[in-house]
Amino acid sequence: DGFGWAVLGGGVISIVSMILEGMLGLREEEEEGET
Repeated sequence: DGFGWAVLGGGVISIVSMILEGMLGLREEEEEGET
């Protein structure tokens, strides 16, 4: 169970981080123009 929760937790964190980086990334790219 612990391993399963670790995998699910890691997946959720990765997805959330991708969403946050995407939202913030778009704003940062508009201002700084860096990829």
